[in-house]
Amino acid sequence: MAEKKTRTEKFDKAILMFIDAFLIVDGEIKRSDLINTFGIKLSKSSALIKTYSDNRPSNMRYSNARKRYVKGSVFTPDHLGKLSALQYLDAVDLLFKRLDSEGDK
Repeated sequence: MAEKKTRTEKFDKAILMFIDAFLIVDGEIKRSDLINTFGIKLSKSSALIKTYSDNRPSNMRYSNARKRYVKGSVFTPDHLGKLSALQYLDAVDLLFKRLDSEGDK
């Protein structure tokens, strides 16, 4: 029987999928992209980027000159599956902007 994932595990998976999609579309990502999109703390964004990098070290590397993670020359999405990167980013944007605007009411 498959183990049921917690909400935190599901949320973390959604962020790892976001990293895949963001690297495909933009070719780079910063911790602040995760912080601003998902409202997480710096330590959580760092931990998830480390998890992503540990699982697929060839997918991204840190550029000291650019102060961000850039897509590796050998890139294989590990978390996104068959989902379209653009559609996933649009869905995340729609959901989190809607949640953010509802919190302002």
